[in-house]
Amino acid sequence: MRINTDQGGVNLVIFDADEDIADRREELLSIKEQYGVDFELFLLPNNHDAGTLEDLLEHIINPNNRPIFDCWEHYEQELVQIDIPGRTPPPLTTPAKKTKIYGYLEALLFNSSEQKKLIKEANRNYENPQHWNLDSEYLEPLKEFLTGNIIKTTE
Repeated sequence: MRINTDQGGVNLVIFDADEDIADRREELLSIKEQYGVDFELFLLPNNHDAGTLEDLLEHIINPNNRPIFDCWEHYEQELVQIDIPGRTPPPLTTPAKKTKIYGYLEALLFNSSEQKKLIKEANRNYENPQHWNLDSEYLEPLKEFLTGNIIKTTE
């Protein structure tokens, strides 16, 4: 980042906002000042709400696959109602959002070991229109951020 900054390049940082977007923005901007590097910042899922990459992905699933998420939400609702004797504290823990996205892709992909490799985050094809709707309005803030900054670097 330092070399790119020193050479007049534009650094792009895309990070999860997590629970508090204002705190995350402040934390990352303080790193910017502390190390004297320049970067443009975008906080997932949409640069103004708290959340993560998984929140963004949930918003851009192919609408034909919505029943998978409906089923998952029903599963989560049922989990919190289960009372296992001797287990404290209830309710049961609902799986993490990462698990939800993993389960979504696992449901869509075939059982071959090659296909199962595509479920892992590093191997996912985010351009697959059978899984993701890249024309979703929810992606507009990210597209504008990327487009605006890519144009800066080519001028």
